[in-house]
Amino acid sequence: MFLWILQFFTQVNSICKVKYFNPYVLVREVNHQFSCSLFFRNHQSGQLTLIAYKDAIQTLKNNLICDSDSGDEWFIDEFVGYPDELEMVYRKPILLGKSNTSCLLTSESLLSGEILAEYRIVFSHSYQVPVLLMRFQTKSGRSLHHDKLWSENFRSSVFPLSEVPLSLHALSEIEHPRLGIPFYEFHPCKTADLMKEVFYSQPTQLNDPVKYMIMWLSLIASPFGLHLPQKSLLT
Repeated sequence: MFLWILQFFTQVNSICKVKYFNPYVLVREVNHQFSCSLFFRNHQSGQLTLIAYKDAIQTLKNNLICDSDSGDEWFIDEFVGYPDELEMVYRKPILLGKSNTSCLLTSESLLSGEILAEYRIVFSHSYQVPVLLMRFQTKSGRSLHHDKLWSENFRSSVFPLSEVPLSLHALSEIEHPRLGIPFYEFHPCKTADLMKEVFYSQPTQLNDPVKYMIMWLSLIASPFGLHLPQKSLLT
């Protein structure tokens, strides 16, 4: 902390030597240094600050919009009156095979065999980590029932690239506090420990919030069907 303070005042001094001092430059520099220092103090414990989380999802969203398939949708969801509850949302249509359609969907959606997957990345203020929410619904908006959601046929269609067994014990059904609709939540209680191990093994590669989020998405969200484009992994 002392070293950071020393570096900060050195930079302040260099700014103040400018003939036409602009206070907004100083404020911007203070905010940037403070945000970075908070992140680097937290990432060693596997956590992410709210400031770093917000910056990371905005940057990541812009990259993903450019890199994703045309049918996929990435956006940031904001809620009026709740500035600290920024969510990154990913939606994609999934076409189920004939064998899957007959056992998963209702008669009104049998013709298309298409479902909509929605993933939401939210921030846990309690655990100081990102949290994955997900739901799967028919074109009419009806959510798939729990036992259908985890059938072998469904998993082979929605998670074809997953090599990690999906654990139901890590998921719980919750109601979204702002939208009032049910989602499955991947409980964040072990996320900090997992990310701490990642940072310990790769301290030089994971040195900013965006890379933290990319690694988190790869480890937590990918097994549930949220796969980042290859270009984003190279960011």
